[in-house]
Amino acid sequence: MNKVLVLSKDSGLRQRYVKELVKSGFHVADASDFFDGMLTATKAKFDIIIIDEEIYGADDRLEFSKVRKYSSAFIILLGKSSVNEVPTGSDGFDAYFQRAANPQELVTYIKGVVNQPEGSRETMSPRRDMSPVTSSQSESVFNIVTDLEQQIARIRAVMVGLSQMQGKIAEAENIVQKQQQALEVARSRLAEVNSYLEGLSGDHASRG
Repeated sequence: MNKVLVLSKDSGLRQRYVKELVKSGFHVADASDFFDGMLTATKAKFDIIIIDEEIYGADDRLEFSKVRKYSSAFIILLGKSSVNEVPTGSDGFDAYFQRAANPQELVTYIKGVVNQPEGSRETMSPRRDMSPVTSSQSESVFNIVTDLEQQIARIRAVMVGLSQMQGKIAEAENIVQKQQQALEVARSRLAEVNSYLEGLSGDHASRG
């Protein structure tokens, strides 16, 4: 199960994202301040870390190089401004969403990220000129993920059907085996009857 860490002072925002992520099958941890978040990051390997820019005070610098010291996770920044206006550290972040974005859009994007091979994720190096994820990009990722989920659902349905069919075949084989055993018993009894009748016939012949 993929692990996601959500860092935000805003409990309402944090709970919205945690709820949506858990509903989508992710293992989620959250923290209301940077120190607790990094302490959590050292205890488990997270695939994604979502950081609300307001986790820092107004006078603090958002330096993602500090985050990289604790985790190699894919970092998503939540902010109010355009990405070019958000100060970053030497390493930067991997993707940017506005805080007002629909949590479902972010979850859809995260599904697309975690489904990529590790090597592909590493090539998405942090860039200062990275543009925010647009709704059209999010919709495209959503369509891909939805299609994959539908295919997986169909495959699972086929597997369930095969499993049920195998169960019926096994049941039929068991019935056939029992019928064969009953037939063998009937043949054995018939042989005994024939032997008895032959014995009676021989007695009559000798008496005649």
